[in-house]
Amino acid sequence: MFFVLVKVKQAAAWVIMMKYKKSRILIVDNHPGDIQPIVDILGVDYDITLISDGTVVLDKVAEIPRPNLILINAQLMMVNSYGICRKLKENPKTELIPVIFFSIKFEPADEVQGFEAGAVDFISQPWNLSIILARVKTHLATGRLLSDTKELSFLTSEQLAHETYLHYNTREHHSHVYQGKTAVIRLLETALQPLSLQAQLRTILDIITEMPFLNNDGRAAVFLAKPDNSLSIVTHKGIDEKFIQQCMNSSCTQAAREQKIIFIDCHDNDHQPHLGYPETADHGYCIVPLLEKERLLGILIFYLISGYQPCPEEYQLIEEMGRVVSELIARRLMEAVIQVKKFELQDTQEDIIRKLGLASEYRDTDTGFHVLRVGQYTARIAAAFGVSQEEQALLMLSAQMHDVGKIGIPDSILLKQGKLTRDEFSIMKSHTIIGSRILVGNSRIMETARTIALTHHEKWDGTGYPHGLIGKNIPLFGRMCAIADVFDALTMERPYKPAWSTETALNLIKEQAGKHFDPCLTDAFTECFVDILSIKRAYSSDDCSSDDENIQTLLHPMNIKIGKNPLWKDEYLLGIDLIDGHHRYLFKLVHNLENALLESQNVIKICTTLKEMENYALIHFSTEERLMRGYNDPNYSTHKAAHQLFIKKIQELWEMIRVNPLLVQFDMLSFLKDWLIKHIIAVDSKLHYLSKKKPSITKLLPCNYLLEQIT
Repeated sequence: MFFVLVKVKQAAAWVIMMKYKKSRILIVDNHPGDIQPIVDILGVDYDITLISDGTVVLDKVAEIPRPNLILINAQLMMVNSYGICRKLKENPKTELIPVIFFSIKFEPADEVQGFEAGAVDFISQPWNLSIILARVKTHLATGRLLSDTKELSFLTSEQLAHETYLHYNTREHHSHVYQGKTAVIRLLETALQPLSLQAQLRTILDIITEMPFLNNDGRAAVFLAKPDNSLSIVTHKGIDEKFIQQCMNSSCTQAAREQKIIFIDCHDNDHQPHLGYPETADHGYCIVPLLEKERLLGILIFYLISGYQPCPEEYQLIEEMGRVVSELIARRLMEAVIQVKKFELQDTQEDIIRKLGLASEYRDTDTGFHVLRVGQYTARIAAAFGVSQEEQALLMLSAQMHDVGKIGIPDSILLKQGKLTRDEFSIMKSHTIIGSRILVGNSRIMETARTIALTHHEKWDGTGYPHGLIGKNIPLFGRMCAIADVFDALTMERPYKPAWSTETALNLIKEQAGKHFDPCLTDAFTECFVDILSIKRAYSSDDCSSDDENIQTLLHPMNIKIGKNPLWKDEYLLGIDLIDGHHRYLFKLVHNLENALLESQNVIKICTTLKEMENYALIHFSTEERLMRGYNDPNYSTHKAAHQLFIKKIQELWEMIRVNPLLVQFDMLSFLKDWLIKHIIAVDSKLHYLSKKKPSITKLLPCNYLLEQIT
């Protein structure tokens, strides 16, 4: 057994030594000058080896010491980059080295091939050096954890198996050191499993409470630190939740403040008797601070048999377990922060695109709701046609830029109230070409938007413009947007024409199947027409008018397809179809958020759901406020103040997400559920009178108010 312990200690020492040695990165590119900024920023913290010949990669990696991470161009000349990655993953000596592909020109198919070959990441221009540096740091940390686990597992399993065979019944086999080292290995292995944060921490609690030498009775908890270093419970085992909320006593805060392990030999000496939890009496506990350097990540607490005090060897093992748990949480936090930054970058890009689409419409219409409706219509047609959800989201955004080329059309033509002359119409048609020139780019959003801008005026029979394409030679997305654009143009009031009824517009589109429009897409449009009307009603500020009928349309059913939702109860119904439809949809978003928390890779989905809820809440709040003003509701100011407090809280949640996305998600879910239920029952329930009174039209908000709120 002594031989085994020596080997385990040697292995652990080797792991620690390698951990603090400068990491080595191998970069492979035929034209190193193209990625010099990446080389420069990584060279500050890492030992960089740069090669331009892809044929020598495998030989270079075989040299000792091997690289800790490999960056390789996905389009190497003379050699298949993905083939190199596969060979590295097939070799037991190199399979754990993280491989990141990079590309000057991004293609989705390249990314798929890269991950299928075994890569851990794929980056492309434009280079965001801070995010690249963070990703490299994350993958180096993950690679180190995997390597450490494999090394320790190999040494301990080989030697311990031999010793177990010889000394199976000896007391040494059950030594505390063996238990501790085995627990450390099991803790490291949780990083290899596709677990959510809660599931991983619960597994960690199971591992720790199963260690016999700790004399633990199966009760433990993990708290994470907020930005102000206050603590919040994340997961627990065997402890009453009410007791947990009161258990943040002086010892817990002392351990967090002093950043040292604290043992309490008897629970009753540290808690007031009035807490009234007799099952915790006559028990001690251990508080382990979880740290990243000097930054407090949280604390780990587990209960012990009263009077237990660890020997020096056991104390060291508890310290080691605390370091491992800290590193696992720090890794999750780093990955989550990177995901939040990735979401914010994507959201900023999409927001700029939306603003570009709106800019083109502000010169042509009273508001920019036309582009929002066209985006929504196009995505709904795509859904009815069977297009994937990913492409539906792509279309919803890209179709909003269909008329961006109108920026280049003179006002004398764009805003003319009479019929255009032949020369004027020729200039107007050029907006498709102008739009395609504006929207040049390598991203999929820009490519899709460019295709739509160029082809949404083409006709199925070849009589459209600018190129007179026929049938399926017209790109599918352009054909979809054509129907959406024509329907909205027909049903909008313009300076040169009144608005058509939706029924008349639908009949025209049916008549034009096989002439102007793709017959199959016309069928899809007809199939989802109820949803089209719901979208039109939701984005209806273009047709604000000074008659009772306009505000009454806000009370019509939305026909939103919500599906079953375990969070929704019929007692929340107000009897106002539109408001009830909004409420049900908001509950659906909360349910989506709850599901995202249960998934292992959930940060992007959480951010996306929160953003969708924020945007939809603004629409919902604006609708309620317009109705209340129209009816001279005396509670309008109080109701609006409640809405503003919600928006302020959402903004605070975004600030917290940027700092600690691991912790805020739990606070976020409880806040959203509690606020929504209380607001409906205590505040919105007072709106039931709305369908029984006539509105005061003079109190209606401006037509573009809702647009200003959501953009």
